[in-house]
Amino acid sequence: MKFWHGKPGSTSRIRKKQLEVSLNEGGLKWIINWITNKIDNRVELIPIRDESGEIGRNKVTGSL
Repeated sequence: MKFWHGKPGSTSRIRKKQLEVSLNEGGLKWIINWITNKIDNRVELIPIRDESGEIGRNKVTGSL
């Protein structure tokens, strides 16, 4: 069980909200969306070789 001071500062207020969001379905959906976006952004940066052997960037679009 966690307890917060009656007048929390911004850091403890943020942490409390993070905890509240992490315990509901909306928080889970937000996290899944955030992680999917992070992975999609990384995939776009993976260097690949084209037919001629030149190294370029991956041009994958869409989400996982």
